[in-house]
Amino acid sequence: MISIFYRQGADIIVSQHETEFAKISKSSVLWIDLLSPTGDEKRATEEFLGTEIQSRATAEEIESSSRFFENETAIFANTNFLSPAGDEMSEDPVSFTLAGGTLATLRDIPLRSFDQLQRRIQARPSQFENGWFVFASILDQRIDLDADIIELMSKETSQFSRRINQKE
Repeated sequence: MISIFYRQGADIIVSQHETEFAKISKSSVLWIDLLSPTGDEKRATEEFLGTEIQSRATAEEIESSSRFFENETAIFANTNFLSPAGDEMSEDPVSFTLAGGTLATLRDIPLRSFDQLQRRIQARPSQFENGWFVFASILDQRIDLDADIIELMSKETSQFSRRINQKE
């Protein structure tokens, strides 16, 4: 699925069709969110941005010391987002591509931080000048959610430790 967030006057419009690229200027697009995209959606995004978007396989293979790089046309960053999955945590890879002032994200699963940000962008469009603002907001929300997850894990670890000590 593709979601294209672009500026139209003071508003930010969302389109779910890659055919929209033919109708809008590159400078008006803030964010292209690719959630398990089709090949056509990914190719159309790459053509629109004028740069390749890393494949999921490439993003997963990159070692942690190489999760950020840039070339003449774009900046690329890859990270794993922690997500609760029952009693465990899963790591879900997300790739970021910043080309000019446009952010493209590539991910396989829905993430709460992305859903929240999508609502915030439409509610407060003046806070998002370009893709850099969107990128910073994603990272800001992710840090808050990760802090909550770490706090929960810390509490669970403390409770587990107390139970072990009580049995000894």
